Amino acid sequence: MSITLRDYQIEAAKSLVNSIQKGNKKILFCACTSFGKTLLMLDFANRVADRGMKTLIIVNRQELLDQTIEKQDNSKSIGFLNANGFCPDIITVAMLQTLGSRLKQEIYQEWLESFDFIFGDEIHQWCNNGTTFKMILDMKLMILKKNSDIRLDNHKCKRFHI
Repeated sequence: MSITLRDYQIEAAKSLVNSIQKGNKKILFCACTSFGKTLLMLDFANRVADRGMKTLIIVNRQELLDQTIEKQDNSKSIGFLNANGFCPDIITVAMLQTLGSRLKQEIYQEWLESFDFIFGDEIHQWCNNGTTFKMILDMKLMILKKNSDIRLDNHKCKRFHI
């Protein structure tokens, strides 16, 4: 099973790539519920993985971690980081809370630095993890996806709505 995007998702993917090509490092991607943001994110991750680039997808709930892994196309493996284990891969889904606690160790800081792309899912829910959120936002390239408005004080994001 491979990921097949709909026409409107393909247009959104093109907008995302264009934003990256313009040099934007923090991109806020907004779309309605059921748009298929997770599929778009996985399609992007799979495409850059074919070029040897690593993608981290950060979620704030176990259900989102499970859903993301389930939606992954079978041609590529996907790693995970949660309270129950750590199995990294070229595409890895991580729980925000677990990542925050592990980032106190230098080895995890180095691991986080190794990613070419970082997606944040449901970031409007991240407010209770301010320190972890700020540390991650300071990374090289961050693509944030959400359904509702959020303020990102002191962080300049290129925003586009679909």
